[in-house]
Amino acid sequence: MPPVVTIVEPLEGEYLSTETPTLSWEYYDLEGVEQSYYQVQISNTSDFSIIIHDSYAQASGDTSYISPLKN
Repeated sequence: MPPVVTIVEPLEGEYLSTETPTLSWEYYDLEGVEQSYYQVQISNTSDFSIIIHDSYAQASGDTSYISPLKN
């Protein structure tokens, strides 16, 4: 069974006015396997048809990410 990831911040539907939002999540695996990587994708469309930022796979157990959206 795949791990469960729950978005903690930002809340669903929350409008973000910052150019460097912090995204955070909780990770849980029924078999006790620790998180070893993550990938964050940010979109300005609800179906993620347009990705405006992709962290790509990051080898890390971190459960937060500061997005560098500022140009």
